[in-house]
Amino acid sequence: MKYLVKGTDTYMSDEAMFEWIVEAESEREAEQKALEDLSAKAKISEVKHLSPQEAADIEYRTLTQDVRYFYLLHLLGDIPFMQYNQKAKKLEQDPCFLYNALSFYNKYMRCMRMVHRITKKEITVADAEKATDRLMKAVSEEEFNGTLESIRRAQEAKTAQGEN
Repeated sequence: MKYLVKGTDTYMSDEAMFEWIVEAESEREAEQKALEDLSAKAKISEVKHLSPQEAADIEYRTLTQDVRYFYLLHLLGDIPFMQYNQKAKKLEQDPCFLYNALSFYNKYMRCMRMVHRITKKEITVADAEKATDRLMKAVSEEEFNGTLESIRRAQEAKTAQGEN
């Protein structure tokens, strides 16, 4: 069974709220499982049994929040948090924002899979991310294909160096 466990935990001097879905046989077991991953200062405020649909709805909400955050990070780059929050609020008012975020995320994942495929999965996570970012910045099909080819050649050269 799935349970929603809510509460607060203290990390360093800051108190943070959490909301997790835990698989357990009872509310008591769900609470115990959640406490295993928390500090001694954690306080659980609610444990609630969830239907499969309720659990899926919560996971969907979490996923869309993560996709929005991923999109905003790529869109806004490395800026101070206050500036980030101001710009994010404006962007999220656009009725097409969620579609744009989902579309960007899906394109990014397709490019990442393509990088893995052409490098035969012999690439580091950091290099795969850099290569994917380069593909995402391509503005034409010609530029995209050229970038893809340069990624393939660079990986082949790395592999050849490792064999020597």
